[in-house]
Amino acid sequence: MDLESALESLQEIRHQLTRSVTFTGYRPGFLAGVAGLAAILAAGQLAWHASMSVAAAYAQWMVLASLIVLLTVALVFVPSLRSRYAVIRSLARGVALQFAPFAVVGAVGTIITYRLAPHLVPYLPAGWCAAFGLSIFAMQPYLPRLVSLSGAWYLFVSTALAIWPPRQVTALALGMGLAFAVGHLVTAAIMRFALSDTER
Repeated sequence: MDLESALESLQEIRHQLTRSVTFTGYRPGFLAGVAGLAAILAAGQLAWHASMSVAAAYAQWMVLASLIVLLTVALVFVPSLRSRYAVIRSLARGVALQFAPFAVVGAVGTIITYRLAPHLVPYLPAGWCAAFGLSIFAMQPYLPRLVSLSGAWYLFVSTALAIWPPRQVTALALGMGLAFAVGHLVTAAIMRFALSDTER
């Protein structure tokens, strides 16, 4: 009985420690790089919108989104899950479990929309921003508290894109570019200034 109580106490201590430590896998440099990619794609679409179809513009954002997810897994989650420290591994699992459902919903929703309701494609950016914003709120217990500002930004942009769905290349570039470039830059700044010197 004493052994069981001791094990339960250790598990509770580990749980509390995990909840009190900030996940540092989202490096400011990585987040700023993602913001740069979004800004470059948006700028390119604005520059060549006259010779670009709306379908091609949407496809480019989906390719970028897939690339960002792959980079996030490779550069954020995999190194953290392989850490020699149990707390870091536990944090990474917690963040991944919160992020994964929204990524799956975004991907599946996109496929279903294209196949079954192509007339609703202009509303996809609103859905993408909403999914991303909600995922940030879901991960917030593992991240600095101010990161909720980024989540609020994505939900704000999602609402705007739902009211004014982008049906032209320029509107899509401005909407997605502002959403992800500004959102990731804000998150990078929060992570940069919220973490202690030893955590960076």
